[in-house]
Amino acid sequence: MRADLNVLVLFECPKHHDVIQQALISAANVACVSLASAEALERSMKGGRWDAVVLCYETAPTTLKQHLSTIRRYQPEATVTVIVATLDGPLSAEWAHLGINDLISFGDLSVLWPTLQRRVKEGQEKRAWRVTEKCLCESEARFRELFESLPVAYQTLDEQGRYLEANDALCKLLTFQLVASF
Repeated sequence: MRADLNVLVLFECPKHHDVIQQALISAANVACVSLASAEALERSMKGGRWDAVVLCYETAPTTLKQHLSTIRRYQPEATVTVIVATLDGPLSAEWAHLGINDLISFGDLSVLWPTLQRRVKEGQEKRAWRVTEKCLCESEARFRELFESLPVAYQTLDEQGRYLEANDALCKLLTFQLVASF
């Protein structure tokens, strides 16, 4: 896993700034920005490509949904981790539904860097899987188009020699009527 993650840390209250920065010492690019205004968040999101976004709140914020909406608008693939002073069970479950990847308390910051690395790696693997799936679907569509439009008779058979697929040319040659099975 690469150590040069781009991490944006957004603070509601700057009192934990140094502690968070120390927890992320291994990241090559850490930017810390105050959540004092919506404009500051917008500028931060527009201003860079972030692998992970860390939101730091002293208490449960009423602006979390707005912050997440802005983050997802500009950085939909970014891992989002929220750090709060104390974790509340029902609140944790509610926040998970909002698309937060991890919820960490200030007392457990030792897990922050490994958590971000793991989540970013998972995101990279998911993106790679989506690209692979897309390429496979495109390849299958090209094969299907070629199979169906070939002027040469072509079929696929199972192990017992039964027809699985036949193209138009084979059906015309054998005077069968093509029955769509897809």
